[in-house]
Amino acid sequence: MASSTAAGWSAYWRGAAAGDALTGGAKGAALDAFWETFFARFREARPRRVIDLCCGAGAVAQRAAKYANRHGLSFDILCADISADAARRAAQLAGDAAAVATDCAKLAFADGAADIALSQFGLEYAGDAAFAEAARIIAPGGSFAAIIHRKGGPIERECAENLRFVRAAKDTRLTETARAAFAAGYGADAGGSADAVRQAGRAFAASVEQAKAVMTASPPSEARAYFLRLFKDMGDMYRRRSAFDGGEVDSWLARADEELSAFDARMASMVDAAKDAAQIDAVSTELTRAGLATPPPQDLMMGSPEEPAAWIVTADKPPA
Repeated sequence: MASSTAAGWSAYWRGAAAGDALTGGAKGAALDAFWETFFARFREARPRRVIDLCCGAGAVAQRAAKYANRHGLSFDILCADISADAARRAAQLAGDAAAVATDCAKLAFADGAADIALSQFGLEYAGDAAFAEAARIIAPGGSFAAIIHRKGGPIERECAENLRFVRAAKDTRLTETARAAFAAGYGADAGGSADAVRQAGRAFAASVEQAKAVMTASPPSEARAYFLRLFKDMGDMYRRRSAFDGGEVDSWLARADEELSAFDARMASMVDAAKDAAQIDAVSTELTRAGLATPPPQDLMMGSPEEPAAWIVTADKPPA
């Protein structure tokens, strides 16, 4: 994963903890059903080290912890992610879990460190090497399971639409012209040039019209909903400019612009990470080459009507 993308994800997880980040996440009863079935394989009471790879928000770690608690199992859960913020937050949400910041393409774990290695919409972001690393850390008799973005599936299509919209929104230069218009307005309030206000206002008005056109032409999406809120809040603040501090307004607009750019990077990485049938077969081949018994990939069905939304890849390492 490129350092710029990793930084974008770290910023996202810090924002997610504060509740102010665009998410672009996937939800579904199908995910719960798969993991419930998978964890049902482990009914013996012996301790197991469970590692959630590229854990993100730790959705799988939380499911593992809840399952273990319900059935009296001993799962030693560890959340691993290239973002230390994500790993720490995931570990907190999973309860009594540990956190490790590590590149999942070069895991900071010894061979055989995990009895169960898991990933949900995560490992594919770290590249093909991450699957070989996952196989390496699985102990004899251990298991692997991953849910992986599917190229052409509804989740990838949603991410692609979010990406298309956010790039169109950025092309309007709305936050840039708004910052200039606010600055000119506050400057005029302090005795500055009225011509500067008119010039900045014309540029801002042009961006507003472009933004309206982009929103009108676009279907509903998370990015569109965020941009619409930003658009309305910006207009309200501009009309009531005297009620707000200029420095705070500029900082707010700068953060909004950064959030749009970070969301662009995340959606692009999601689209790039999605795998087609040939690519997912290559993942299975890599796991088999590493000595794991790997059945054919399965479809994870989602939506109404249902359609293949993701790949399910499972594997087991034979006992020593």
